[in-house]
Amino acid sequence: MGKFIILAVIVSMAVLVHAFPQAHDLFRCDDDEEMVTCLPPCPRSCSNLFNPRPCTVLLPTCRTGCSCKGGKIRGNDGRCVFPADCPRRN
Repeated sequence: MGKFIILAVIVSMAVLVHAFPQAHDLFRCDDDEEMVTCLPPCPRSCSNLFNPRPCTVLLPTCRTGCSCKGGKIRGNDGRCVFPADCPRRN
């Protein structure tokens, strides 16, 4: 009886794992982005490039999503841009 319960739990877990889509299936990243399993809590972006503020996230939390690659950062419109292409704020 004990072996049957263990087997049933293992089979149930295997079914659940395959029933839910994998992270890479949920995110469609652009060509200049890559899917990462742990996005930084306070990523660099055009909005904080010229006026950086300390990151106030107290507990590290991992979120899966698309991250800019190749030295690019998130632009004001959400697309990845080079820092030099960010509009300068006065």
